Parts: sequence; structure tokens; C-alpha cells
Amino acid sequence: MLVVHALTAVGVETDRAAFDATLRTLLAALPLKQAVALTAELSGAPRNAVYERALALKSAAEG
Repeated sequence: MLVVHALTAVGVETDRAAFDATLRTLLAALPLKQAVALTAELSGAPRNAVYERALALKSAAEG
């Protein structure tokens, strides 16, 4: 079964900014695996989605 949740337009950018801020903070202090696990736990986001975002953030910071 696949469940898809739609995001409402109001507050999406604020939520994304807060999500990214949390993930960046944890990535700076912890190994990738732990930062992803904690961010997924705190946000309720799927771990695979958090991992993909973490890789994108790391790539952007390095490039």
C-alpha cells in the first residue's frame, strides 16, 4: 500500500526551512546515519527521504 500526503501551500517553505535547519545542525555534529535517523524521528519524515535530502545538503555545502 502506498500512502501519499499532500502538502498545503501555506507554511510549506517555513516547514522546509525548519527541516533543513535541523538536518544541517545534526549533520554538523553527527555522522550521516545518526543525523538522518534523528531527523526522521523528530520530523516523522520517511528515513529514505531524509537521507536523500541530507545528501543534497552535503553536496551543496561541498560544491
